[in-house]
Amino acid sequence: MHRLLSLVIALGATATGWTVASPTTVTASTEPVAAHSSGCGGVVFDDLDFDGEHDETESGVAGVTIRTTDRTGRAITADTDDTGTWHVDLDDDQFPIRLEFETPDGFEPGPTGPHNGSDVQFVDDADSCTGEPTGSFGVFVPGASCAHSATLVTGCYRAADHPDGGRVPAVELVDPSTVDVGAVDGDSADDWLTLAPEPAADVDTVGSIHGIATDWRGNVYAAAFVKRHTTLRSDLNPAGNPTAIYRLRPGAEPELLTIVDRNATDPHDTDGDVRSDAAAFDDVYRTGLGDIEVTNDGTQLFAVDLGRRELVTVALPSGDVTGRRPLTADTLGISRCNATEASPFGDLRPFGLGITSDDRLLVGVVCSAESTVEPGGAIDDEQADARPLGDPTQLRAYVVEMTETVGTAKSVGNGFEVRLAWDLDADRGVTYDNGLLSNAAVWRPWVDAVPFRTEHDVVSYPQPAVTDIDVDGAGNLIVALGDRWGHQTMPDSTAPTTDGDTHDIVETVIAGDLQRACPDGDGWVIEGTGDCDGGVGNGFEFFDGDSYGWHAETTLGGVVTMPDDGTGKEAVVVTQMDPLVGWAEPWRSGGIAWHDTSTGEFVRGVRLYDGRNAEPDHTFEKSSGLAGLALLCETAPIEIGGRVWRDVDGDGDQDADEPSIGGVEMELRAPDGVVLTTAVTDSDGRYRFRDDGKVPLADRDDYLVTVAHRNSTSGPFGRWGEHTGLRPTHPHLGGDARLDSDALVAQDDTTVSGMTYAPVHAGDDPDTPALEPLVDHSTDFGFQEQYDLAVATRWVRHDDVLGVLAFEIIIHNQGSEPSGAFSFVDRIPYGTSVLAASHGADTDATDGRTIRWHITESAQLAPGETRRLTVIVNVDDPGQSPFVNVVELTGYADRDDDSTPGNETADSIRNRPNAYTADGGIIDDNGAWAEEDDADIATVHLHQITGRLWVDPDRDADYEPNDLVGDTAWERPVAGVAVVLRHVDGAEVERQWTSHDGTYRFTMVPSDEYVLEVQPDEFTDARPLGDYDWLSSPYRSGRIERLDGVTIPVELRAGDDAVVTIDLPVAKRGGIAWLGWYRTEFVLPVLIAAAVVLLLLQRRANRITALA
Repeated sequence: MHRLLSLVIALGATATGWTVASPTTVTASTEPVAAHSSGCGGVVFDDLDFDGEHDETESGVAGVTIRTTDRTGRAITADTDDTGTWHVDLDDDQFPIRLEFETPDGFEPGPTGPHNGSDVQFVDDADSCTGEPTGSFGVFVPGASCAHSATLVTGCYRAADHPDGGRVPAVELVDPSTVDVGAVDGDSADDWLTLAPEPAADVDTVGSIHGIATDWRGNVYAAAFVKRHTTLRSDLNPAGNPTAIYRLRPGAEPELLTIVDRNATDPHDTDGDVRSDAAAFDDVYRTGLGDIEVTNDGTQLFAVDLGRRELVTVALPSGDVTGRRPLTADTLGISRCNATEASPFGDLRPFGLGITSDDRLLVGVVCSAESTVEPGGAIDDEQADARPLGDPTQLRAYVVEMTETVGTAKSVGNGFEVRLAWDLDADRGVTYDNGLLSNAAVWRPWVDAVPFRTEHDVVSYPQPAVTDIDVDGAGNLIVALGDRWGHQTMPDSTAPTTDGDTHDIVETVIAGDLQRACPDGDGWVIEGTGDCDGGVGNGFEFFDGDSYGWHAETTLGGVVTMPDDGTGKEAVVVTQMDPLVGWAEPWRSGGIAWHDTSTGEFVRGVRLYDGRNAEPDHTFEKSSGLAGLALLCETAPIEIGGRVWRDVDGDGDQDADEPSIGGVEMELRAPDGVVLTTAVTDSDGRYRFRDDGKVPLADRDDYLVTVAHRNSTSGPFGRWGEHTGLRPTHPHLGGDARLDSDALVAQDDTTVSGMTYAPVHAGDDPDTPALEPLVDHSTDFGFQEQYDLAVATRWVRHDDVLGVLAFEIIIHNQGSEPSGAFSFVDRIPYGTSVLAASHGADTDATDGRTIRWHITESAQLAPGETRRLTVIVNVDDPGQSPFVNVVELTGYADRDDDSTPGNETADSIRNRPNAYTADGGIIDDNGAWAEEDDADIATVHLHQITGRLWVDPDRDADYEPNDLVGDTAWERPVAGVAVVLRHVDGAEVERQWTSHDGTYRFTMVPSDEYVLEVQPDEFTDARPLGDYDWLSSPYRSGRIERLDGVTIPVELRAGDDAVVTIDLPVAKRGGIAWLGWYRTEFVLPVLIAAAVVLLLLQRRANRITALA
């Protein structure tokens, strides 16, 4: 069940038991909050509907303390008055101010909205303190929303042999708004079957469950006792331990919270026929967990361990079992029920629980009279004098209150007091109108098998347990009694008998009960006693709508009180067999029924299952087919938020006069770095992520909040913007999580490497024992000034002169302060000497390789400013390639505010790859300016391009100077031909003429892209190649016309061979030799062979002539 959480607190009633004193709530003014002419003020209000808006029906909260800190650090406190209003007088020169609202006991911070500006606010001036939202604060009482909106949570039992297997729902959510709220005026029974429950967990995941509880955060808890014909085994509980408790968090998969008794075992016959399951008959209500309840603050769960007959305390959210209290007769203060020293429990059977709005824990217990049942006895109910087994006069029900509080000195008696007791032996009518004892609705002592000798088509044997407890708005106790028989049997099944036989069960009918008790001092008296209206027995009791035709007492054992039944009236809602009271059609069904708390009358019902036409239908029909019942109350949406501000004094705290930073794009990311959504800080530096159905925030889940990369190149953190170069301030200083900074710089091995981020938990932090609020605006990002220069160097082309290297030096102020005076050095490569350097350079005379620049105060770099200088060197020793230029900032380490203070050495960055923007800016792999670039290197590799130009008569592109082709053509070099090396963009780098042996050579060519060219005019008649054509080669295929010249692309890369050879063969124009092959070593042998063949032919011809 779920209880009223807020009504007593909202009315300012004095609480007892575990109650903590709370500020009172008062009637809200319907007038808007007026701006004060001097100082600041607002209102603290109870935001019942979680919209952040102070509605007319929402009360102010008195006694809330607001701490106001002015720009000088002076603090003033004020408390809200009876209307929730507060005000402090301030002079204009005391602004800006900081407001800190203390969340009152019993309340939680509400979500932001038009009148809720969060629990920490910053106000620039008096005109800004309007209460919309600055100056006002919304809070809420956990669970109070049950007075406005709630969902019913229950479960629909299915037999373990259901054709859908474990895919059938085990926990279901029912939206009451889908149920007809009118009287019983539909034209047919179908009008009542209008809702579709929403599955929350299936049997495969949690097994069949009974006990259901919820907390104000939207969590659902579920547990089970042993019920015949169902299964306890599931993915989360493979062994089927009957003391498992599950938690269903909003937006998350079900999880196993805890197992109360690790030694408990599953008594079901998992290998036998589900419809038999004889072994589990006597374990019903004796094994597993009965009812479960969660305290109003959501920090403890109580459960009844049926097997050990103990009250178990489970800490939330951890799931740790922190307490066990044996519920013996002596402990409970019960003198009856056959308890002895040897048997301290006697016939006491605890089951139900209830927690009132003022945190009184109630436990429901029955005296089962089971010890009075003669073993092996059986009833011949067809005999006129048939009598039940055992002594029904010993049946008695109790509601006891736990008066001992964990962690306090308070103790009354043995820790429990009986608050209500009544006998259970009254006549309650019949379950079926055949006059047999087997169909009487009278409570019977507990039995462990079917007690009848003769089989019957319809059979009942009601056995009581107090299964659920609630309190209505008038303080009346509402008690639900479940029928054990409804969980021992089901239709179309078999069951063992007390005399050792087996009966076929065609149809079984339950007879639970719903009773009211009226307040009487610290306890209650049962209806029909004194001034408490009602009575005992069908037709006399207060709630007389729990029947259907001749079926008296049709409730199934679950009960909740709804403050608003949809018509503005309070109602008791119960699980009920055949809930459509007054209709003849929908029998063998189960569902939910509403009963008026003021009159006891039946209001309406709705079916959750219908078994009329099934043979079998896998539901429990007129048996107990539904689990427990609870209210899942609407609660505040989860919010993650905070403020981005400029920490001027660098102390890590948000001082009143420190400015906000608006316009910053913030990202909410999953732990793997995937961006879920974004938000932009407002003018107050505030951002917020809310679970609004679009942003998937789940209580207790981990997330990352990051400052988006785009802020590195635009917006307030841009290179030239107002806040250029700001760095995260010192995190987690000052001891107040609402005021400190949470900003960190992610390490390289994280999913958000290099980014400014904060790890957060939505709602509760599972790593802490405390239960954190759903709305948390304390994830703040502070940024402070920093002095930070960055330097980079790179090789650049300089007039395309080989043997001369130019290096550009780039200095950027990526800090937020002017650079001031500083120095830096350039150590030119070995094997080179300085030709020129930018203005102000000073070459070290000792080694000639070190160039220094001293930047004076007057020439300092402004935040975001970039300066470029150049060093030109001559290559004196090409053999020293590759050439490494090193540049390093000096003389400012004491002011360096980088995240890794101090200068880097050349060795530490020698292998670091640098990336550059189009304009030469320094960026890292993430696109953000590098945090530490106090030194850098540039490496240049030099190459040599060489080759030969020669006449190649045989066109094999193989230079063979001694190769005579034909009688006169020899392969020979061609001298005096111009070969040009150009940069890929067309600029000429150098021109060489082939020497007497046809060779050319370009030396000291840096790695880059080039083109090797023989120009078209070299193939004119006046030039050495006038009679020749360019041949096909590996560099270019196909015949090339003379007027095209020759162009060969050349790409030199670091790591390529130091010498690159490109040969240029040519051949006589039109000089295609005989058969295309005119080589001496080939032609002469052919001619000799031909001559021999001709001679032989001639001799043959002569011989033939002679013979003739």
